[in-house]
Amino acid sequence: MPPDPGGCGKSRATFDATRTGCDDSKGVELDCDDVSSGHYPASEHSPGPAQYRRRCIVYNNLFKPHVAEAANKCLKGATGKGSDGCKPFSCGHEALMTACPDPSAAAECDSILRACSGVQRTKCMSYLSGLNPSGRGQMVQCLLKCRGFQTCLTGIQ
Repeated sequence: MPPDPGGCGKSRATFDATRTGCDDSKGVELDCDDVSSGHYPASEHSPGPAQYRRRCIVYNNLFKPHVAEAANKCLKGATGKGSDGCKPFSCGHEALMTACPDPSAAAECDSILRACSGVQRTKCMSYLSGLNPSGRGQMVQCLLKCRGFQTCLTGIQ
């Protein structure tokens, strides 16, 4: 799989594939207008409130509830000061890394591993475990084209 261009959609957060006893099916859906209300206007270094709101909506629609809540709390906590265009996507990555391991993602990861060389199973599980069926479907479709994980994360709508 080629490296991800631009580096958006990642953070230092890592996935714990051994985690047990957690449940991502419950979470509070945040109001996306509230998420974007405190941000500064868009500039060449900050994506502005519209991008935060768009990603909030994507996370509410495509992530499991608890994972969406984590992503949108990150968005809400961003001040816009010193941010760059990647912050809305790194919030999604950070939230996915907190997801409970979901064994139902294994078959799709196996397909991706067969289709694309160099894919790590744990990395695949980390990206698919926190997505609901619609989000997972979009992500798998992109990953089966051997695009990078961050590229696919930033592209889901």
